Amino acid sequence: MKSPYSPKRLLGGILSGTYTPLELREFAELCYTLALPLIRKKIALGRLKPEAMGLREPDLVYDCLADLFRRGKNGELPELQKFFDAQSADLDGHSDEAVLSALRHLIFAKVNTNVIRLYSELDPTLGRILRNIRLSVERNQHFKQITRFGEVCLVPADGDPLLHLPPMPFEVIQQELSRVVLIHDNIPVMLKKLHTLLLEQADFQRTVALVSAALLFKEIYSLEWEVQEEAVELPGSELEEQDIRKLVEKVCSDLYGEFYPTYVTNGKKSGELFAKYMRAVKGILLGSSDAGGSDGVSYYDCLRQELPDLTKESYRLEHRTVLEYLAKQAKRRIKEQMGKI
Repeated sequence: MKSPYSPKRLLGGILSGTYTPLELREFAELCYTLALPLIRKKIALGRLKPEAMGLREPDLVYDCLADLFRRGKNGELPELQKFFDAQSADLDGHSDEAVLSALRHLIFAKVNTNVIRLYSELDPTLGRILRNIRLSVERNQHFKQITRFGEVCLVPADGDPLLHLPPMPFEVIQQELSRVVLIHDNIPVMLKKLHTLLLEQADFQRTVALVSAALLFKEIYSLEWEVQEEAVELPGSELEEQDIRKLVEKVCSDLYGEFYPTYVTNGKKSGELFAKYMRAVKGILLGSSDAGGSDGVSYYDCLRQELPDLTKESYRLEHRTVLEYLAKQAKRRIKEQMGKI
């Protein structure tokens, strides 16, 4: 059913603080309607996976918009007021279309910011890479950030972005970047090589989505972690089996207490599922030296011991990121503890 309130009327009441509960609900639904196509586009492109975050699509939308509806002491909505004050806009002098366009701009910015936050909470490694990319972009002159169709993109600062051409497919960037990037390159070096790659071609747009760049860089770093982890085995002769089990138990117990709030208290995973993750991590640590294969097959087998109906597809979409992160943390701590013995 179409709302009886115009966007300008709704926003006017929100900014003045004279809104009714019904108007606030109507405004929230309007914001949801504006955000939903962008969220669905990110899901369709594979850049956002609600099931991996333990969220349904509506929950994901409202999570991204929550900042806009935090109230001040007098019931005002500071985020909205701050944005429209900066626009120096008198609503009376603007059409509904103009007000809607400004609101859509704010909502897209909020969605992009909070999607990155959700990535960071679910996958801290990817979060650090995203943060380091942004810092490097700020410090160096190779790229600038732009927003196209609701997506934050990196564009070479010193060349024609060729925006009239089709976007470069992710697989093409992946293939071309893998030829020049080394697993020990840091983020600034990777960005410089990505910059060169984009400028040296003229068949596609010279743009890459920020999240896509972070996923590419993480993939490259994963190869380095694989090499490192191949050398990290639980010792056989140096410690008795009983001592090894005690060490693994302690590390897993510490991890459980540390990450329970991140995944369970915050509602990303159930307590039962998180406990199964930790039992799978214990199995990975106590298993054979090939239990930590980078392709995730052995990790999958360990988790399937806890989830008999688990398929490889559901593992990849819903569980892999969290389990691999927890296992990596556990292996690192085992290695640190062994260094003290």
